[in-house]
Amino acid sequence: FCWIAGRDSIMTGWAHSGRILMLNPMTPWYAMMPEDEWDVEDDDDIENIRNKFHGKYGDRRQEIVFIGISLKKEYIISSLDSCLLDESEMLHHSSECPQGLYYDPLPAWTESLDEPQVFRAILRPNQAYKFELEEGMQVTLSNCALTFNPSMVLCSSNHGNGSAPHEEEEEVESQESLLTGAPTAFRLWLHKQTTDDEENWTTAGEGGNIPNSCASLLSTLRFGTCEQHGMS
Repeated sequence: FCWIAGRDSIMTGWAHSGRILMLNPMTPWYAMMPEDEWDVEDDDDIENIRNKFHGKYGDRRQEIVFIGISLKKEYIISSLDSCLLDESEMLHHSSECPQGLYYDPLPAWTESLDEPQVFRAILRPNQAYKFELEEGMQVTLSNCALTFNPSMVLCSSNHGNGSAPHEEEEEVESQESLLTGAPTAFRLWLHKQTTDDEENWTTAGEGGNIPNSCASLLSTLRFGTCEQHGMS
């Protein structure tokens, strides 16, 4: 199993065979639950769990085993190390950060909401956020805002021939030039699906795999206007 930053509440199961890799949500970390809900009765097992707690992150950790012949140990270690948060990111990281704070290619995991709470998520283009409600509960979407970092958009139309960019091409004189080729707006959709009396809700950015006939457009957000749209 492993610990994925931005998905800090759930232990991630790692199953890897040949070229097939599966990363799936397993159970909440013990750090997410009081001891009387650990479902462990043996005192030795309880003490073993406690011994795996370290600092503010509790029992969150990586435990990955590789079995094979002629494994490239150093290459595997360096590849996994390159996936870790650096010291600065760890310094500012919080186990309560919203899903989506860090980009990862995994599909959205469904979050169960079984008691009144405030939750938030960071949505990226073409990525969904899924949650399910217990019977009798309702959800209120209070607001949404668009955060846009122009430095993440690059003007690369002159670099398609494989040659290195000229020094003057690397200099960006204005924010407007960074917006060349960038989308002009982002749409936020809400999709409700009821199956076997279970309600599943999904929010997603423009381009998400949500049938238009089943989705409601919540808001259209545009960058460069410092807008925030209230919703009810």
